[in-house]
Amino acid sequence: MLLNFFLYLPSLIFQSIRLASINIYPLNWNIKFLSILHAINGAYIYRKNSINENVKIPFIQGFVSYILMSLGGTLSAGILIGIAPGWIINDNVLPLYFLIYCIFFLDKEGCITKFISKGGIAIEFISAFINVTSRTSTLCGNINMIRDYKDPYITNSIVCLLICGTLSGCGGGILDHTFSLSKREWKYNTPSCLKGENSFSLKSTIAATLHYIILSNPLNEDMVGLFGFIIKCRQFFIGNPTRIQAMTMTWIFFIIIYFIYTYINSVKYSMPQFLPPPIVKFFGTYNLDIKSSANTKNIKESIPEEKENKIDNEKKNE
Repeated sequence: MLLNFFLYLPSLIFQSIRLASINIYPLNWNIKFLSILHAINGAYIYRKNSINENVKIPFIQGFVSYILMSLGGTLSAGILIGIAPGWIINDNVLPLYFLIYCIFFLDKEGCITKFISKGGIAIEFISAFINVTSRTSTLCGNINMIRDYKDPYITNSIVCLLICGTLSGCGGGILDHTFSLSKREWKYNTPSCLKGENSFSLKSTIAATLHYIILSNPLNEDMVGLFGFIIKCRQFFIGNPTRIQAMTMTWIFFIIIYFIYTYINSVKYSMPQFLPPPIVKFFGTYNLDIKSSANTKNIKESIPEEKENKIDNEKKNE
């Protein structure tokens, strides 16, 4: 009852965004509102990166990169367990992404992208909100699909749920880091997220996936070990949340950590020093030690002066 009271409004908002759809007449083209937001957000980020790096990418290559970066996560998870992702089965999804990609790509001067970028920090938070909502819906939906699958070996595997949920949430980014999809020349690299660089997306998605698995997993008396203990603790403290309640709590958790990350990235070195260093290290890969940076700068500036003094002394000795 307590969960129902506190989660009623957040659950209503999340479900409204996740399930809302638009029917385009006379094509009878039914499209989910969240899919439209996700497609626009992905195209905007991809186009902005290409403009910032001054890279001109061929039309077909750009579209394939955009699709793999936007929808490659569910594709990777689907290949892993042998289930076709929803965007391949649904004939409305790929045409939608193609249409939005054309709008951004055919804008040669990038006027649309530059206009959106003028929103500054507000746009960054809106982009983070769309990203979080889409990821939560995708990873939770994928986990639910696996749990409802007929094969008990797949359904009862926590490892399978964790890997597939993580891949469906950030697999597109992993593909980008692995094959440099956002660059003009594709090449295989060790994913930077595995080396600790740009790893927040992977870390946060793993945390959100675990969060949802723990909250939504039914109590099985055969469970042993640490996970069984965690599930029993969850049941003792908050009972057995429904899937909708677990999805809503995961969505709120995801929003909090992503908004903190967006805030840190937006202000970078000028941020107020009120966050503990371990938290800052988790959310960002850049060095926030302003004093250290200043000392390094002073050392570099003092080197020419030392050289000049040395030359003067040598002249005096002569």
